[in-house]
Amino acid sequence: MQEFASPFDYGAVADGIGDDTAAIQSAINFVHGRGGGTVTLTCGATYRVTGTLIIGTAVSLNLNGATILMDASNIPIIEASKDALTQGWVIQGPGTLEYATQQSVAQTGAVGIKLSKGGVNSFNFVISGPITIDKANTGIGSPPESGCFVFDGVIDNVVAYRCSNWGTNIDCDASTGGGTNMNLRNLWALQASGSELPESKGHRIRAMVGLRASNLIGDHLQKEWLYLESCSGEIGHLHFESCDASASTGQLNLMTMAACPSLRIGEIYGYENNISITGDAECYVIRPDGTLFDLHTIRLLKTSLSDTSSGAIYTVNPTAGTHVRNEVFVQTDVAGNPLGANLADFGIRKKILRWNGQDRMRVTQGGAVEVFTTAAPTSEAWTVGDKAWNTAPSIGQPIGWVCVTAGTPGTWGSFGNVS
Repeated sequence: MQEFASPFDYGAVADGIGDDTAAIQSAINFVHGRGGGTVTLTCGATYRVTGTLIIGTAVSLNLNGATILMDASNIPIIEASKDALTQGWVIQGPGTLEYATQQSVAQTGAVGIKLSKGGVNSFNFVISGPITIDKANTGIGSPPESGCFVFDGVIDNVVAYRCSNWGTNIDCDASTGGGTNMNLRNLWALQASGSELPESKGHRIRAMVGLRASNLIGDHLQKEWLYLESCSGEIGHLHFESCDASASTGQLNLMTMAACPSLRIGEIYGYENNISITGDAECYVIRPDGTLFDLHTIRLLKTSLSDTSSGAIYTVNPTAGTHVRNEVFVQTDVAGNPLGANLADFGIRKKILRWNGQDRMRVTQGGAVEVFTTAAPTSEAWTVGDKAWNTAPSIGQPIGWVCVTAGTPGTWGSFGNVS
């Protein structure tokens, strides 16, 4: 039988002044000890806490329109870690989890909802909003601690507001645990317009197999928008708006997909974003790194690009071992005029297989490679039988070129002749 409890049963005052930590934890402990149940807060009340609330198996915390105000620094507000196998737990909105003071980028322990900890498997859980997490270092996170394992979870309709670091940071280090089968929907990383925190970032997910996500959103961010590493799965929609990214040195990656064995993204949508680099900086808007990457649609509208650096702003800059496929690409400047893509190493056809619906490379039967270009390759390694088709033929020019001696770039001979 499911149990129900209220923090008022254990002495809560819920006036935003008294310390309600023990009362809420006692209510949680009661339903947990009875095999599961629901702790319901009072709508409109503010519960001041000074320690992390630890929830466990089969515990449902119903915020019910209340605010939990954390009056301590560098610790989580809620942590799912009461059992070695913490499962079937729920955090239900509407409600707010707020730090009394702004947590800095150095206060990495200040995670609004910490999904697990070292030595704990956290799974079959649901976080369902609307929930706002305010003034944290990170809104929702899972640490790369030994034995920390997060899987089979659903997180929906959460706003990470004024977080100094990441909105979402699920770091499932494969060497110390990893993660599987997460469903993320409608997650916001939002900064206050005019008072954006300088290191604010969007969403970071690491070592997650079976990732399913839709509507990961960043608004007024100042640094990275998205970081995915060693993930496989699908993301339906990414939305980034009014973000200001700048660098004066080094490499600024706005969206990184690193070592992802198979990743499909339906759409990346950007609107009124500002990108500025100076000095010797470079910026990669999309940085696929060792990834098999199927990206159907990119729309970057009313984008402001300012580049006075010795580097460049690249739309896509894939590394070796990366294969990118794209069907639709649209980019406009702030006035709505079309802007072309700046693809780093566009001539290296082996990285971007298809762009804006046009094939740039394909592999034929037997493993030979066919690329589409205007001249015989002058870089990369090629094998005998590889072909380069001439995309700008004219009278007297060859239809294409074929590799007759393997090498880098090998020896190429022309074939066919336009007459």
